[in-house]
Amino acid sequence: MRLISMLFLFFTAVYSLQAQKDYLIKLNNQNIEAEEFKRLFLKNRMEKKPVTEQEIDEYLELFSLFKMKVFYAQELGMDTLSAFKNELASYRSQLTKPYFSNNKVIDELVAEAYERLKFEINAAHILIKVDPNAPPADTLRAYEKAMRIRDKYKAGTSFDNLAKSFSDDPSASQNGGDLGYFTAFQMVYPFESAAYKLKLNELSKPVRSQYGYHIIKVIDKRSARGTIKVAHIMKLTPQKASILQKQEAKNTIDSIYLLLKQNQDFASLAQEFSDDHSSGSKGGELPWFSSGRMIKEFEDQAYALNKPGAFSEPFKTNFGWHIVKLIDKKDLPPFEEMKEELYARVKRDERSNLSKSTVIEKLKKDYQFTDYHKLAIFEANVDTTVASGSWTSENIPEKESLMFKFLDYSYTVGDFALFLELNQPRKQYSKSAINPYIYHQFQLFIEQKLFDYEDSQLETKYPDFAFLMKEYHDGILLFNISEDMVWNKAAKDSVGLRKFYEQNKQLYTTNAKVDLSSFNYSWPKLPAKWGKIEKNFDFSADIPDSVILLITQLYDSAIELDSNALFDVSSDYFKSLSFSNNELSAPGRFIMSKTKQQFYYVHKYIPEKSQKFEEIRGLLMSEYHKKLEDEWIKKLKQKYVLQINQEIYLSVKEELLTSINK
Repeated sequence: MRLISMLFLFFTAVYSLQAQKDYLIKLNNQNIEAEEFKRLFLKNRMEKKPVTEQEIDEYLELFSLFKMKVFYAQELGMDTLSAFKNELASYRSQLTKPYFSNNKVIDELVAEAYERLKFEINAAHILIKVDPNAPPADTLRAYEKAMRIRDKYKAGTSFDNLAKSFSDDPSASQNGGDLGYFTAFQMVYPFESAAYKLKLNELSKPVRSQYGYHIIKVIDKRSARGTIKVAHIMKLTPQKASILQKQEAKNTIDSIYLLLKQNQDFASLAQEFSDDHSSGSKGGELPWFSSGRMIKEFEDQAYALNKPGAFSEPFKTNFGWHIVKLIDKKDLPPFEEMKEELYARVKRDERSNLSKSTVIEKLKKDYQFTDYHKLAIFEANVDTTVASGSWTSENIPEKESLMFKFLDYSYTVGDFALFLELNQPRKQYSKSAINPYIYHQFQLFIEQKLFDYEDSQLETKYPDFAFLMKEYHDGILLFNISEDMVWNKAAKDSVGLRKFYEQNKQLYTTNAKVDLSSFNYSWPKLPAKWGKIEKNFDFSADIPDSVILLITQLYDSAIELDSNALFDVSSDYFKSLSFSNNELSAPGRFIMSKTKQQFYYVHKYIPEKSQKFEEIRGLLMSEYHKKLEDEWIKKLKQKYVLQINQEIYLSVKEELLTSINK
């Protein structure tokens, strides 16, 4: 026994020494591992050029300061505030989403959607309505009805007549079930999938969606026509319009068409005459659209136009008369360009439930999920009061019996009864619909418990997620503490800001400037004659360069203006002119160059001046931020003792230099 105790103490000591060795940085008694440093260095490194030892050393300094600020925020208890916890929880809920979907399934759905977007399907359907939560008996009756209709079609009855006679889709009485052309994402997913898998004129078996059962027939399949942008002019003909009103609309649209053929502006005519006021105010322009978004007659006319600027003849729809003008067309973009958009659409679409379902099934398998099949208790004891929110769980028997378990977690009949009571619907259910509702809620209860447990394990199971959460945790703390110690402090400390200005006033001055024109000349005797020229002409006023040229070209026709600018007297160019202070202090005078055939005219001299507090408040705020930041960093360095584990650091350096520069 004594030997075992000694061995335990030995291994504990070895482990303790090893733990001390593994740290990269120690701030007082807090260790920071090398892995965190490496990850942040690689993530924050923007440049693609080879890494240097100096770059790593500089980042180590920044990283150490970053950790000091975070530790300081924690010492102040900022990580215990409800605002911090809520913000971090909000970020976490976003970061966890990928872990509750099957990426492989999502990838497959995205690829499938893109392939479907290459084509457009024209399909007709017959709908037999059935509620999503209908009991099995009602669902079966709807299915059998759909099968009887399908048999009638096979026996020779036309699809059009069957749709008009039996379909629960209100539009079927007018269109015989014809839905026109559509592509991916424009129909509910089960309907879309069935339609894309059918051959031309093939009739599907009943397809279940949230609306009921569909019998689908594919009429046509064509390559996608892409998206299109058009403008239109419309004259409305309401259904109750008189013959005279209809004729007036036709006459007006014909007159507009003649004006367009005479090169009148389409946008102006749309603004003046179109009855579609929302587009008319924009010159008739409509948003981009694709097949299935507009009525068939309108789409056909729009897509028939090939050249931007071309417009159609007047044509009739159920809404009235139209003239449509093509603005632009776009084919389906390459997959890489659409990939991000497609991922977002798939995750918003009901097809994402396929991904979720596979994750739930995987979790059940991984965690040895066991269902004890106790739903019959609820089917016998839950009544229609559950639909009004007044059902209670007090009369549910066997509350201690197990409903299901996984790993070491067990959930009882009582647990599910409470869930059912707290999550009652706000819609009316018939008695026959209660059991499907109970089953649906039970699946949600299982999902919630599995996902809650999985959520609690993410940091343990996925190191990348743990590091990302730590990054968000520290990033929020850094922002909050910097706001308190620097940004808000500077904004509120008007006295300190003014004092900072007075102490550094000499730094905020504008350099003296000279408004100077230079002229080139070619006559060598011009400098000698200059006194006579000045005597003959009055140059005492601040005359413009054009007048100077007019006068001096009487003596030398080659004189030309070289430049005119406001020069900083401290600039290298101005210093090269070697003007004396006396020459600069007398604006409105000429100065002859002693080294080249050039003379200058000083229009104005602006002496240096101190900038007023109000003029540079923004700059002062930025400088004051830096002052407060520097003071804070100085205090942090005094507060925290920084120790670098040189052995680990040299190893990290070597690893970074090798991995990035190879």
